[in-house]
Amino acid sequence: MIRRSGDRSTQRIAQEAAKLIAVDGIADLHRAKLKAVERLGLSRTCTLPDNLTVEEALRSYQRIFQGIKQPDSLKAKREAAVMALRFFSAFEPLLVGSVLAGTADQRSPIELHLFCDSIEELDWFLEEKGIAAEMGSRAVYRDDAYASRFPSFSFLANGDGVEVTVFPLVHRRQAPFDRVTRQPMLRAQIEAVLKLL
Repeated sequence: MIRRSGDRSTQRIAQEAAKLIAVDGIADLHRAKLKAVERLGLSRTCTLPDNLTVEEALRSYQRIFQGIKQPDSLKAKREAAVMALRFFSAFEPLLVGSVLAGTADQRSPIELHLFCDSIEELDWFLEEKGIAAEMGSRAVYRDDAYASRFPSFSFLANGDGVEVTVFPLVHRRQAPFDRVTRQPMLRAQIEAVLKLL
């Protein structure tokens, strides 16, 4: 059920944004909301739904319009995530994102948090395994306003996109801030992911 936050146009934006995420594969919630405003022909000054409202609308859309396909895609992604967690076991991996939350589809990347004090250690590991990864950085929020950038790697594994963010070991017990729920980010070890299967 969609959270009743705001007026009718806010709900329409949330529903249209959810459709854009599910059908067009727009991963960025803010971008999906802005595109929804444009598609609905609403004023750019209108009130946007919060991220949690959009995520709830996405779950509703998936239940109604992707009731058979999405659960199968999610299961396949979670199985691939288990393999990724095993692969990166030396880096104390945790699963995060839509695969863990249950909103992933066939286009969703497998998102992991890895932990090591030397980024070169992970770089060498990937090189040794023959994985051509693109290195970058990702903004991670410590609270609602303050973000820090951490190294990241992106690559394909058996057709699945994998995105890893690398944190120093001291961050293992400090979950980043989830801007959707406004709570510490949901993260899971391999045992918890296996239970979801």
